[in-house]
Amino acid sequence: MHAAAKRAVAMFASRNQSAPPLPRHSTKLKHPIDRRPHPMAHLFFAASIQRHIPLPERDVTACSVDEALSVAFAEEPRLRGYILDDQGGLRRHLAVFVDGKPVRDRRRLSDPVETDSRIYVVQALSGG
Repeated sequence: MHAAAKRAVAMFASRNQSAPPLPRHSTKLKHPIDRRPHPMAHLFFAASIQRHIPLPERDVTACSVDEALSVAFAEEPRLRGYILDDQGGLRRHLAVFVDGKPVRDRRRLSDPVETDSRIYVVQALSGG
């Protein structure tokens, strides 16, 4: 019981009056849980990646590229070291596209994923 509530009860008890009912604990959370439906993204890994670690394409519940890749990493932990560098950013030899556009945040992979987004993880091309 909070100190203020204890003082109020004591004050009313000293006057021989019945104390008002104490407030019940609220069932509402101070930080409500996000109940918005999370988008389902479709995650593809290119054949050049699947040659090393076979991964079928899949639907994942995610709001960002990082969340989508985390689902794949949970299923296949070896994939993390192939996709991310030691700082957690996307490796230079890979590219990720969301709905045909390259991700802008290669360090944190925070690019948003919309409903029915298609995420492609491919080997980056280099050379001239």
